[in-house]
Amino acid sequence: MPPGIVLGQFMKTTTKNYRKDRLYPAVVRSVAELLKETDEISPVEILLHQQRLTKEQVEDWRFGRIPYLERVVKGNLSKINRVMRILRLHAHDLNLVPVQRTYRKWGRGGKRIILRFSKTREKKRRRGMVAALRNAQQAEERISEVTERFGGNRLALPQQVPYTRSCLKCCCASAFLG
Repeated sequence: MPPGIVLGQFMKTTTKNYRKDRLYPAVVRSVAELLKETDEISPVEILLHQQRLTKEQVEDWRFGRIPYLERVVKGNLSKINRVMRILRLHAHDLNLVPVQRTYRKWGRGGKRIILRFSKTREKKRRRGMVAALRNAQQAEERISEVTERFGGNRLALPQQVPYTRSCLKCCCASAFLG
């Protein structure tokens, strides 16, 4: 790499060079601190921890007062995309598995409305933002626990059960089956 060029300014973040990116230490710190508190992290929590979002902004987005989340994120979109890519690569190294989430609007009539992350509705970006990351061993244990509740038949599990962070003991199988 030529002298004077900081990784991340002109080069794409890849599996070979992501640890040299200047945003890598901040992502690693955020992931480590969030994993101390819970067994699952999401990109929105990472952005909150890095103070690129505030709780009020996330709440406004969840209630539908902000049309899409990227409108209020601090930093340009290329930097946010780099943070998300580094998060995915670091999560792979930590053996965290992605778990799909659907963010729905809170409040009146909100259960039908799926929230947007970006203005352009890019499926790739939405998929990266929606995926929460969970320890692979704990995810498998949770799937087997929920499967046992339904008589050992994975196909009999409910497909659309709303999930909240506080309901880890209920039968939210769709959140863990991805």
